[in-house]
Amino acid sequence: MYATYEFYKETYGGAVSEGDFLRLGLKATAFLDYYTMGKAKNNSDMESVRLAFCALVDKYSEIEAMSLAAQKSVSEAASVGKKSESVGSYSVTYQTSDELKAIERNLKEELAEICRMYLAGTNLLYRGGCRDVCTSYCNGL
Repeated sequence: MYATYEFYKETYGGAVSEGDFLRLGLKATAFLDYYTMGKAKNNSDMESVRLAFCALVDKYSEIEAMSLAAQKSVSEAASVGKKSESVGSYSVTYQTSDELKAIERNLKEELAEICRMYLAGTNLLYRGGCRDVCTSYCNGL
């Protein structure tokens, strides 16, 4: 994990409980490692890495809360992905798998945006390209 609970509470100002922090921190660590292609591990002392980690913990907490609310709603409605329901002339509309995939894509994009926001300018997001290979071409643009 990239930050202690003390840093999370005192410096970042997070609101997640210590027990939840440990659990959600594992997810945040995995996403940060994935998104930086492992570069965060070698730069765990950077404050921007610790802040990104804390923001990811908060986002995972929010995602988890939304998921629990959806599960509760689903169990009460007894149908997965119910989008709407009418009583008069009974009608039910379900979310399509494309809609559910879009929601998942949006959540992943929010996690990625957190990383971009905190890690911009750190070189931890660099994934290769024409950096040294085609400098003459790139400089000519």
